[in-house]
Amino acid sequence: MGKKMVLRSVLTVLLALSLASCATVDEKRQAASVTPDFSKAQPVLPLAPPPPPVIFKPAIENDPLENVYVSMDAVEQNLSSVLYMVAAETGLNLIIGPEINVNKPFTLTVKNMPAKEALEIICENAGVGYKISGSTIRVNAFTTKNYRIPYTTVVGDNTAVIGGNIFGSTGSDSGLAGDFKLSYSKKGSRADLHQTILGTVNAMIFPDTDETGQKTKGADQPAQPAQDGASAPAASGTGSKAAASAGSSSGQSSSGDTRISYYRGMKGYSFNTLTGMLTVTAPPYIIAMIDDYIAHAVKDASKQVLIEARIMEVTLSDASSYGINWTSENARFGVSLIGDLVASGTPVGYVKSYDNFFKFIATQGKIETLGNPRIRVLNGQSAMITSGQLRPFWEKKVDRDTENNEQTITYERSTVLHGITLGVTANIMEDNSVTLHVVPILTRIEDDTAGTYVQECDSSGTCTTVASYPKVNLKEAGTVLTVPNGSTIVMGGLIDNEEKIAEKRIPILADIPGIGALFKAKDKQVEKRELVIMITTSLIDGNL
Repeated sequence: MGKKMVLRSVLTVLLALSLASCATVDEKRQAASVTPDFSKAQPVLPLAPPPPPVIFKPAIENDPLENVYVSMDAVEQNLSSVLYMVAAETGLNLIIGPEINVNKPFTLTVKNMPAKEALEIICENAGVGYKISGSTIRVNAFTTKNYRIPYTTVVGDNTAVIGGNIFGSTGSDSGLAGDFKLSYSKKGSRADLHQTILGTVNAMIFPDTDETGQKTKGADQPAQPAQDGASAPAASGTGSKAAASAGSSSGQSSSGDTRISYYRGMKGYSFNTLTGMLTVTAPPYIIAMIDDYIAHAVKDASKQVLIEARIMEVTLSDASSYGINWTSENARFGVSLIGDLVASGTPVGYVKSYDNFFKFIATQGKIETLGNPRIRVLNGQSAMITSGQLRPFWEKKVDRDTENNEQTITYERSTVLHGITLGVTANIMEDNSVTLHVVPILTRIEDDTAGTYVQECDSSGTCTTVASYPKVNLKEAGTVLTVPNGSTIVMGGLIDNEEKIAEKRIPILADIPGIGALFKAKDKQVEKRELVIMITTSLIDGNL
């Protein structure tokens, strides 16, 4: 009985394993025979656009004085009482600064006037300012305001003595010196807009001091700006109860400070030279004057003028060998001279008609255009236009050692300009006319081999050339004149003589030795050329 049970159990296990293996094979075969049905696949939908960015609208502060009207009468009432009546009528709180003189008498009659207008009139007459914070009127003696002065920190230094330096040396830092010169010198500090504005702001806030902080005649000595954060001594001033404090100035030099500040009591200013930000704290009536001044100063400094120059060279004909006759009848159709030609020396005039002008110039000789440059300059700034070639030459230097009787020879490469330099300074006037300071300089190297040689000779009579310069023909002029906007002026009178040697010869006979000189001759000709410069000025909006 037991053996039958064991045998039956073994048979049952074997049968179960056989059935399981068959089921696995059938599942594998069925899985291999299944073909995917793509028709039932879900289509790929495009991505939804991202939600728009959240834009937070600025909070709109309600003006508590809007649509509020006041009516009140006061006769010889002090300032605090009048301000209290305004606060009571509007239902606002009132805070008056301790530095305000509240005993100023006021007489006024107001009937159904906007509260804001009434408060502005009262504060303006009292010389104080106000600010509404929530439901409170704060009245202060001083107001702080920021100004942005967008201007370059580079200061131009316009030297002027007739005679521009057309030589340059690689051994110096300046290279080719292209400065133009007339007979005056405008210091860079005076041409700095920042310093000019600071000086005027200082004079408005502190009438008893100049732009350097020094007291004027009959004024008390103010506190000097402290260096590197040091505290400044107290200074006395009209109406000032607190000790003066000065801001610190830091920078590499006095002209390169990054911050310039000066305060006396509560009044003063601070200027950041890197960002051009000016912060002023002063009574409201002074802030109003500074507003008007800075607005006009920045507007004038932002004006630009487009300068178009046409530089021509006229090879004079025999009939015009003495120069272009600007006073002739034909010239008057195209040019209107400015002033007395004899007194000015250089003929300058307005171009009335381009066609008639060029027709007249064509009768004087052959015209060659040297350049047609266009340049923009800011109001009060200078521009320089140079056209030509830089001719190199070598300068020999000999250094002698008297003790050892030795000499050291060095050579330096230098350059000289062969061409023209035109310097122009433009100042825009109130009527939009332009005052031009024009300095043309014409330089010609007559001969590369001709020049000046400097020699040194020793006791034995041996001479050594230690320096040499080319021979340069220099022509220059300078004038200051006012040009209407859009007008064209013309300058002339710079005449250059160029000698040319032409050889005339009879072919074959001139080459016979001995007698060939009888059949050839050299003819020396002098070619005269006059420089003509046309300048057109056009104002450009500073906001462009």
